[in-house]
Amino acid sequence: MFFDKRIKLFLVIILILAFSIISWYSINTTNYRTAKEVFLSKEELKEIEENLENNLDYVFELRIDSNKAYINFKENRYYFYMTEDNAGKYLDLDIDFCSKESYKFAVLNESYDKDKGMLIDFSKPIEVIIYNNQSYCKKEIQLTCLPILNITVGNSNIDRTEQPSIIELYGINHDNKNYIDILSTEALIRTRGGTSSHYPKQQYRLKLRYDGKANNLSLLGMDADEDWILDALYADYSKIRNKLSFEIWNDMYDCSEKKESTKQHARYVDVYINQEYVGLYMLKEFIDWKKLGLDKNNENGSGVLIKGMAYATVGWDGYELTKHTGMVFPFYVKYPKEQENYSKYWEAIMPKIHTNFYDKKNITEEYLLENFEIENYIDYKLLMNFICANDNFGVKNVYASIKNLNEDTKVVLTPWDLDMTYGYSWGGKTGLYENSDNLKKIDNMWIDSDYINNLIKERYKELREKVYNMDNINKKIDSYYRQIQYSAKRDSDKWLETDVKVETDKIRSWLEERIKILDKYFGEK
Repeated sequence: MFFDKRIKLFLVIILILAFSIISWYSINTTNYRTAKEVFLSKEELKEIEENLENNLDYVFELRIDSNKAYINFKENRYYFYMTEDNAGKYLDLDIDFCSKESYKFAVLNESYDKDKGMLIDFSKPIEVIIYNNQSYCKKEIQLTCLPILNITVGNSNIDRTEQPSIIELYGINHDNKNYIDILSTEALIRTRGGTSSHYPKQQYRLKLRYDGKANNLSLLGMDADEDWILDALYADYSKIRNKLSFEIWNDMYDCSEKKESTKQHARYVDVYINQEYVGLYMLKEFIDWKKLGLDKNNENGSGVLIKGMAYATVGWDGYELTKHTGMVFPFYVKYPKEQENYSKYWEAIMPKIHTNFYDKKNITEEYLLENFEIENYIDYKLLMNFICANDNFGVKNVYASIKNLNEDTKVVLTPWDLDMTYGYSWGGKTGLYENSDNLKKIDNMWIDSDYINNLIKERYKELREKVYNMDNINKKIDSYYRQIQYSAKRDSDKWLETDVKVETDKIRSWLEERIKILDKYFGEK
């Protein structure tokens, strides 16, 4: 009898599961009806417009190849993401409608070929008409090769004060490369930047939140964190200087045996605020103690992270470090924060870096080996000179960190803000201008140590083969250009006129000459 009861219970469970699966399948599949595009002549289109009501006021959930669209209601436009490699190909435009009713649709653009399909063109929207036997409406479909970030915020006049917002990030799901997804989360947003804060196109800082608490998320395949930066790319006409520089830095790390990771990742995005287009941006990882793998502040010690923010002499005499504040111009403590007394953090790191930044004539082999991770130190110097980073040769735009102030850990340098590179200096409309003198500029490459100098020379030879070569660099530039060319034009029309193709070609030419100069320079030493 007991056996029969178990069989009955098992059968009931099976029936419930089967019913649930059938219901789920019904909800998620049968409501999606595939509408094959039809070709309409001008006469047929005119007949639809004359005989049907233009009142199909419905927000369709459209899908192409089962992928969702980002819907911009203000533009009456559906955005579909696909990679830039598809440009110029034809798309068999089957659209799935999430609706119980049947619809037809037709492409109205001249670039539609009734035999081949829809020409994939990222530069302009596709106008379509959707209709049934009673009504019709017109919509636009835009194919995009960049992810879209929409920020919904109560006050569009964002300033330095954090405001609550909702962000929606539309792009490829990096756990499933064939799936396009929309990630949504709460966030705090504010403007950021020094000189860049005076430009009309603002930069932003995002802090992701869930129920009022930190929400560490991976965005577009980058490292999970709550803190993110939206770089406006305003001053850089090419839109690639920062990204190219950091990817070269990442490549340098990949062809080394360094343990500490200072790699930084970024992705291009088109940004909207309250569905109003604000331009082409670069979504960047935030440099903090977690990113650099520093020890958390607790009873066992703490990692220490400081940032240099200006060209200035240090604000204390020698090593009399009795500073209670977290900022002593031109440095400030990025980690740890909100301390009653910062003296021990300054005392842990400043004696290690002071000579390097303020007493360079006394930099010795012993000093470097005792205080710095030497591979990181050499790579930092080589990068700054390879890209001629005019804004980074001194204390400005550098992060200096140690893993734990209670241990004999050495300083690691991490670069930041690499847009004044490849021939740029201060001046002009955006604060930057092209300076031909930078082509030959070499900054503090050698010290009075054959051992260190040989390490520098050998490392340059290795990087010259694997990283510092035009085949490698041109592939990167080509990839960036394919991704951003359409958005850069739209950004240019809105903010500051520029020609990305011309500007990126300038960088190529500059680097070709720069490599010749550096080859000769290192060959003579």
